[in-house]
Amino acid sequence: MHRKIRRFSSGRHRKTVFIFAAAAVICALSFLIYFFVIRENPQISLYKSRVSELENRIEKGTQKVYVANCYIMAGTMLSPDMVTETYVLSESAGYISDADFGKKAAMDIQKGTELTLSLLKNEDESDALMQVEYSSVYIPQYINKDDFVDVRLRYPDGSDYIILAKKQIAALDDSRKTLVFNLDEKEILMMDSAEVDLSIYDDVLIYLTKYTEPSLIPASKPNYIPSLVTCELIQNQAYPYTVFTPADHEARIRLEESMKGFLSSSGSRVMTGRVTGNTDDSVSKDKGGSIWD
Repeated sequence: MHRKIRRFSSGRHRKTVFIFAAAAVICALSFLIYFFVIRENPQISLYKSRVSELENRIEKGTQKVYVANCYIMAGTMLSPDMVTETYVLSESAGYISDADFGKKAAMDIQKGTELTLSLLKNEDESDALMQVEYSSVYIPQYINKDDFVDVRLRYPDGSDYIILAKKQIAALDDSRKTLVFNLDEKEILMMDSAEVDLSIYDDVLIYLTKYTEPSLIPASKPNYIPSLVTCELIQNQAYPYTVFTPADHEARIRLEESMKGFLSSSGSRVMTGRVTGNTDDSVSKDKGGSIWD
């Protein structure tokens, strides 16, 4: 009788332990379900909300952009076959649209460039080109008709400026004394100012540099600052949107003062537009005179 009671107690103990173990497992599972499912729900909702917000922002900020699929030379009329359509994440309003096809490139555009309005000519910019012949330009032997060149101006103190950038020679005479460019009004005025500089300062040279690979080499940036009279003409008559800043005017004044000191010390003509030792005032006005008079 005593053994039976012990066996019964032992079996009951095992059952109690099993029940407690099962309860512990159930509690652990309940805790895990709460922690990973119920408790995470607010974070999942927040995450989904943020994803949705980003998707909306991306959709609103994505816009169509045209990329040049070839080299586009300055002055070329833009057509759809020159570009490839793509989409970028940007809120900029400066990219071209379909309405801009037919406008001309304001500068050389390299392949792979995203096309913006600043790369195209303004609608109010005159496209009229005139053929102008020049005999004041030094033409090296290696320069030929149809070459692309920069027209540069070198002063006797060594300062050197670009007047016109990447211009094609329309004609070149056999004697290599004159050449012809197709120029707009602004470019003509720039050359006029350079020729006045040439006429009133000793040892000034207007010369050419050739582009050996015009399809690969981008156009230089003109940095010649003409006389204040020419600046005024360009800004008010030829190209109203062209802005010559006070810094440009100051740079021109510094150039003239520098030239005046340099030429005076060397005994050459000075910057007043008069030849040293010549008292005939008609020289200054007939030859262009002082740009400040």
